[in-house]
Amino acid sequence: MCAWRSLKFSSTLVLTTLLLLLCGSGAAHCSVVHNSTDRRALLDFKEAITVDPTGVLRSWNDSIHHCMWPGVNCSRRHPGRVTVLDLDDMSLAGP
Repeated sequence: MCAWRSLKFSSTLVLTTLLLLLCGSGAAHCSVVHNSTDRRALLDFKEAITVDPTGVLRSWNDSIHHCMWPGVNCSRRHPGRVTVLDLDDMSLAGP
């Protein structure tokens, strides 16, 4: 029984590691890690901003995941999905 649990745990660990490696390399579609629809919508929003006096949106780029951008909060249940956009008091303006 103990050997079976060890084998099951090892198999799960190997599969998880492979999935993470594939997602990180871009070889597999990993919606859990990256949601391109929400990211694209945020970048479209950023392009419409004409006044950003504090430069808060400068960090909205490919250097970090969109869930780490200032003012962006993502779901824990559905990683990569934006749930809150809180840009109050940042003096942003645009159409």
